[in-house]
Amino acid sequence: MRRRLPTILILGCFLALVAASYGRALFRGEQFAYRDAAHFYYPLYQRVQAEWGAGRWPLWEPEENGGMPLLGNPTAAVLYPGKVLYALFRYDWGARLYVVAHTALAFAGMLMLLRSWGTSVTGSSLGALSYAFGGPILFQYCNIIFLVGAAWLPFGIRAVDRWLRFGRRSALIELAVVLAMQTLGGDPETAYLTGLCAGGYAVGLAWRRGHPTAPPVPAWRLALTLGAAVTVWVVATIELALHLPPLRPRLRPGYPALAFSWMSWAPLAIAAVWGCSGLCLLARWRRRGRSPLGVMLAGLAGSAALAGTLAAAQLLPAMEFTGQSARAAEDGTHDIYPFSLEPIRLAEFVWPNVFGTHFAGNRSWLSAIPPKTSHADVWVPSLYLGGLTIVLALGAAGFRGGPPWRGWLTAIALVSLLASLGEYASPLWWARWSPDLAARLGPHDPHDVGAIRIDGQLRDGDGGIYWVLATLVPGFRQFRFPSKLLTFTALAVSVLGGLGWDRLASGSSRRPARLAAVLLALTLSAAAAAEAWRPRILQAFAASGDLGSPFGPLDPAGAFADLRFALVQGAVILLVVLVLALRRCRDGWASALAPALLTADLALANTHFVLTVPQRELDAKPEVVRLIEEAERKDPASGPYRVHRMPIWTPSSWVRESSPDRIRQFVAWERDTIQPKYGLLWGVHYTQTLGVAELYDHSWFFGGFLRALEPPLARFLHANPGQRVVVYPRRGFDMWNSRYFVIPADPHGWRDEERGYVSFLEHTEPIYPDPRKFSGPDGQERQKEWLECQ
Repeated sequence: MRRRLPTILILGCFLALVAASYGRALFRGEQFAYRDAAHFYYPLYQRVQAEWGAGRWPLWEPEENGGMPLLGNPTAAVLYPGKVLYALFRYDWGARLYVVAHTALAFAGMLMLLRSWGTSVTGSSLGALSYAFGGPILFQYCNIIFLVGAAWLPFGIRAVDRWLRFGRRSALIELAVVLAMQTLGGDPETAYLTGLCAGGYAVGLAWRRGHPTAPPVPAWRLALTLGAAVTVWVVATIELALHLPPLRPRLRPGYPALAFSWMSWAPLAIAAVWGCSGLCLLARWRRRGRSPLGVMLAGLAGSAALAGTLAAAQLLPAMEFTGQSARAAEDGTHDIYPFSLEPIRLAEFVWPNVFGTHFAGNRSWLSAIPPKTSHADVWVPSLYLGGLTIVLALGAAGFRGGPPWRGWLTAIALVSLLASLGEYASPLWWARWSPDLAARLGPHDPHDVGAIRIDGQLRDGDGGIYWVLATLVPGFRQFRFPSKLLTFTALAVSVLGGLGWDRLASGSSRRPARLAAVLLALTLSAAAAAEAWRPRILQAFAASGDLGSPFGPLDPAGAFADLRFALVQGAVILLVVLVLALRRCRDGWASALAPALLTADLALANTHFVLTVPQRELDAKPEVVRLIEEAERKDPASGPYRVHRMPIWTPSSWVRESSPDRIRQFVAWERDTIQPKYGLLWGVHYTQTLGVAELYDHSWFFGGFLRALEPPLARFLHANPGQRVVVYPRRGFDMWNSRYFVIPADPHGWRDEERGYVSFLEHTEPIYPDPRKFSGPDGQERQKEWLECQ
C-alpha cells in the first residue's frame, strides 16, 4: 500500500485541479466561453462535424468570404485523430471532453518526460501539475489548437532527447508522430519550434561531446562578451533605424510608405543561406566521415519529413491557402507584434494575479501603470506556474554541470521568454522613450498601426529577438503573437522545477533557500508598502477610471484587494518553500506536502480563469438571424444574398458599467449579433469575416481607408468638412450582393475601422430597431439608452 501512496497522491492532486478547473463544464453541463472558445472554435468545429455527419469530407465551407477551405484551414483540424471524441459523443460533450482530454495529455506527457530523465515521483508530479495547470497552458482552453500543441510538446521533447542522447531510432518515429499530431491539431507553429529546439540541442550536444575536457569560461569573460554583444546590437539597431526609413519607396509624396524593395527577395535569400549551410555541413560530413552532429541532424530531418508525410493531406492545402493570405505578403496587413508580453508582467511568475483580475468585474490595474497608452493586449491573464515551481526552477537553472538537458531547458526558457516580449525586447522601443532620440527615430507605434508604419519609420519591435526569429528563420514570419512562445517557457520552467526538487532533496543546492528568502523579503516589503500607501494607491486607481474595459470601469477597491491577496498568497507560499528548502526535504512528509501545496496554490491562482456559460446560450437561434428571417418573409430576396457583420465591437455602456455576469452577456451578445462564426450553422453567408487567415486580395478589396469628408456628407453626419473618416468600398459590397449590414449603433467618430459604417448608410433602410420605436416625447432618451446598451 505504501508503494501506491505516491501514485494515489499524484492522481488525487490531478483530479482535484481538474474538478476545480472544469467542474462547471463536467458536472453542471456548461460550455466553455470567452474569446475564441465560443465565437470561433465552437461553431467552426460544429461546421466540420456537420460535414462529416452529412457523409461528406469537410473540404469547403461557402459561408465566409465567398468560400473558405475547411481542410486547408489549419485551425479546423479536420484530420486530427483526437477529434474522434466529437464522433463518439454528442457535440456539446465532445467540446468539453476535447479540452479536458488535452489537459490530461499535457499532464501525462510532462510526467513521462520527467520520469524518463530519472526525476523522482515528487519532482515529476510538481513539473506535471505546474505545466498542465499553470496560467500559460490552462488558459488555452479558449484557444484550443494551442492547448493541443502544448499537450503533445512534452512527448516531442522526450523523443528528441531519446534520439540525440541515446540514438534510439524508435524515437524518430515517436517524434514524427508528435509533430504530425501538433500539425493536424492546428498548431504547426509549436511543431516548427519543437524542431528548432531539437536542432539547437543537437548542436549543443555535439559541441559538448567534441570538447569533453574544455575548461569552463571565466564568469568575467562571459559577462564582458555578453556586454559587448548587447552594445553592438543596440547601436546597430538604432543606426539602422536612423538610416533605413528614407530608403522606403512611396507611390507619391504624402502617401503611406511601402515595403523595402528588397523585402520580396529576403525570404528566398535567407532560405538560400540556410540551404548552402546545410550543403556545407553535408560536404564536411562526407570528407571527415560520419560526424555525430551530421547523424543527429539527418535523423531529425528524416523525422520531420515523415511527419510532413503523415500530415500532408491537411498540411499541403493549408500551406497553399496561407501562401495566398496576408500572412505571406511582405507589404500586407499581417502584424507579428500583437500580444507582446509586457516586461512588468514577469512579476506574475512570483505573485499570482498581482495586477488584478479581469472577469468578475474589472479589477485589473495593469492599464493604470504609466505610460497608459503603451499597454499590449493580454494573451494569457496570468503567467503563474506556482511559487514552489518558480523557486525550484531558478535554483536548478544553469549551463554548467548536471545533465545535458538542464542547459538545453535553461536555454529554451531564456530564449522563449525574451522572444515572447516581442516589441518590448527591441532597443527601439526603449530608445523612443528619450525625447531626443524619438525626434530622430520617430515616436512609438500608434495604437492602430499596421505591418508598415504610415510615416515609414521602423516598428517598435524591429531589431528585437522576435524580429530576428521572424526575419532569419524561414517561414516563421507567417506566425504571429510573441506570447505564444510562453508555452515553451512554461515547459522549460516546469521541467527545471522538477529537477530543482531532486537537487534540493539531495542537499546539492542551497540556491532555492536563498531565493525563497530574498523573494519572501521582497514580498513582505511590498505588502507593507502597499498597506502604508493604501490611500494613495486607491486614489491613483480611482484617477484611472477612464481606462475601462468591456468588463466595466476599474474597481479601485477590488484591484487593491487582488493586489493584497496576491502578496499574501505569495508570502505564505514562499514561507513554506523556505521551510522546505531549509529542511532539505529529507523527511517523507515533505514529498507529500509539496504536491498538495502546489495543488492548492494553483487552484487559488488559476482555476477561475476557465470561464463557462450555460449550454443554452450557444444553442439558441441568434437574434439577427431571426430578424433577417422575418424581413425575408415580408420582402423576399430575388436570389442568394450575403450579410456583412462589421468586426468586433461591444456595447459602449459596458465600459462604464460592470457586471458579475459579463461573460454570459459577452456570449449572448456576440451570438445574437452573429459575430463570425456564429452564423455558419444558420445559413448565414458573410461578405467578409476576419479570422486566422484571409485571402490577401479579398482583404484589400473590402478593406477600409481614411478619406476626407465633403461638406454635404459632413452636414449629414454632424461632422466637420475635411474630417477624415473610414470609408469602405460600398460598390464592392453591392457587387457581392450584401443585402444586410449588421453595424454598431455608435460610430465612435467614424474613424474606427470596426465601427465606421458611413459607407453603408446610402440606399439602406433600418429594419432593427424600428425607427418608430423612439417616437414620442421621451423618444430621444429611449434611443440614447438603447444605443448605449445594445
